[in-house]
Amino acid sequence: MAFPMPPPALPSGLPEPREALPVESADECSDSDDCDDFHDPDDWDGQPWEVVFPSDSPLLATTYESSDGLFDALREFCIENQMGLITLRSQKDKDKTRTIKYELVCDKSRYNPRESTAKIRNTTTTKLTANCPFKIIVQSLQTKNYEWSMRIVSPLHRDHGRSKNLTEHYHWRRLTEEQMNLLVDLCLDKAISCRSVHKQLCQKWPKIPIRRTDIYNWRWKVNQTKRQGYGPANDFVRTLSESEKVWIWGLDWIGDEFRFRNVAWGYHKGGKMWQQFSSCLQIDATYSTNFYKMPLVTVVAVSSEKTSMPICYGLLNNEQVASFEWFLKQVSRFQRVGIISPPEIVITDKDDQLCNAIRQVFPNTQLQLCVFHINSNVVLYIKKWWNEANGSLDSDMDDDQDNADAADVQELERGNTKVKDMKNAKLGPLPKRVLNTRAGMYLLWRYMVYNRSEDDFNQAWRQI
Repeated sequence: MAFPMPPPALPSGLPEPREALPVESADECSDSDDCDDFHDPDDWDGQPWEVVFPSDSPLLATTYESSDGLFDALREFCIENQMGLITLRSQKDKDKTRTIKYELVCDKSRYNPRESTAKIRNTTTTKLTANCPFKIIVQSLQTKNYEWSMRIVSPLHRDHGRSKNLTEHYHWRRLTEEQMNLLVDLCLDKAISCRSVHKQLCQKWPKIPIRRTDIYNWRWKVNQTKRQGYGPANDFVRTLSESEKVWIWGLDWIGDEFRFRNVAWGYHKGGKMWQQFSSCLQIDATYSTNFYKMPLVTVVAVSSEKTSMPICYGLLNNEQVASFEWFLKQVSRFQRVGIISPPEIVITDKDDQLCNAIRQVFPNTQLQLCVFHINSNVVLYIKKWWNEANGSLDSDMDDDQDNADAADVQELERGNTKVKDMKNAKLGPLPKRVLNTRAGMYLLWRYMVYNRSEDDFNQAWRQI
């Protein structure tokens, strides 16, 4: 499928598509045993071993009309003897129209030294392969009416044992067109893991020689084809400019490095919600929990029906004031474009960098903290400090206090629920004396958070 090139509106100088695999497919083995065609061999003693060709073998006694028929028979022979072959060189006829000769050697011989696939850094490690002399020649001779035959040059294997399974040989792991079509369809579905893709292939074709590492490489290739070879970050920028669901977006592009430093965007559905409910926003950032390993900032609008909806997102280079200011300026620009009123209240998790940036961009906005997260931290720290101060208590008392903590946490959660409906947020009068226990600490804290009376708040504060 052809994909459109990035529009002119994108920053110029996007990097060219890369053609490299993230891992070397021949270095890892699959954990599944369903695809093994070889039986476990006896322990190799380090001595050379010879492949025995029976005298009545069709490979030696007969000729084949085509090379495909001979190679199919040779494949079955290699599977039985637990080895793999590769083409060392081939020869064409005088007219250069067809191949008439193949020289086949062991795929573990020094005739086929594996090139290093390291792209991140160059290594000086010498990679040596087995000095295996096994060699056969397949050719089409005029004396045999141009039919294909095989002759043995050396049946001896050296410096390596028999293969343990078929997946050790890359050329045996090539897929048919039907298998490849199914693999591509599965790789395009992000909800299906590579382990599941491998399992489905092995269930449909029990003898398919494929490793799970091959699935990773094929998925990478499929994604590269879908992105036209661009990296994930640059492809994401192109998606923002082409997607019909994106309402507006902003980009902080680094021209010399061909990448973005910060990016912000919003969708049409969130923009409509923002136009109706703009007085209260929630802003929070998550650290390295996305594909790009960048902090993701989410702006959430709160409706009059006490529901919420994300309205704006941002990927930032870091969580410093400068990055937050850039993002909030983009939010302010989105607000002006959509003819949206500035927020009156912004709820955060008390991130100092974010709060300072909000004060710079929205100076007339009131900053508030989330009650639910505050209560969760209070329960955690009261339990921690109480255990440290009373470390000599026995285990039975600790179990009783843990049970009491569970009840107190449930009570605080009920209090969080009641806050959503202010008419049920009233509490009874504060007791004049509260026991010096964890339950007493929770009770005083609940009065401090939910009571509307300033006198009760001050009294609870003095007792706590």
